[in-house]
This record gives sequence, C-alpha cells and structure tokens, in this order.
Amino acid sequence: MSFLSDWISQLIIIILLITIIDMMLPNNAYRKSIRLVFSMVNIVVLISPILNLFKIDPQDIFNPIKASDTVSKDSLLNSIKEEEEVINKGKVESIPEILSAEMKNLVETRMEKNIRFFSI
Repeated sequence: MSFLSDWISQLIIIILLITIIDMMLPNNAYRKSIRLVFSMVNIVVLISPILNLFKIDPQDIFNPIKASDTVSKDSLLNSIKEEEEVINKGKVESIPEILSAEMKNLVETRMEKNIRFFSI
C-alpha cells in the first residue's frame, strides 16, 4: 500500500511542479514544445507502476546466457572453421572450371567479331 501512496504523492508533486512552471512560461513559440515535454513526463510518471511490475534484474536474464555462451562459442568457432575449409576447397576446385568457361566465352566473342568483320 505504501507503493501506491508513494506513486500518488509523486504524481501530485510532478503535476503541481509542471503547472507552476507552465504558468511562468511566456507566450512564445516554445510553449507548445515545452508543454509536450511536460506531457511526456506526466505519461512516464503515470505508467511507472506498470514498468516496475515488469522490472527484472538484468543479471537474472544474462546469467543463463553466459553459462551456455562459452560452450556455444567453441562449437560455433569450430563449425565456422569447418565451413571456411569447405568453401575454400570448393573455390580452389572451381577455379579451373571458371577459367575455362571465361576463356570459352572470350574466344567465342572474339570469333564472332572476326566473322562479322570478314563477312562485311
């Protein structure tokens, strides 16, 4: 019950302070912006009990992750290295095929250009 009374007293104090500051503001272009900020502060104060209900200690969230993280880092690193080896092996094996295909395309285009040149 003290939580509720603390929240209500905090809300009343904030509203009174905002009202007093709002009365002292001059009528200029910044008044709307300042009122917007005050409204946001009011909203935060209003929803603070709801936020406190869901308040969880960050250590409770991250402790299970840290415990399993060391195991998964090693296995992840090993799987990445294995994938790298497979990719590099595939690249080395495919280099001659790629080169031969490129050379074939190059020769074909040159031959077509020569045939067009001589046929004119």
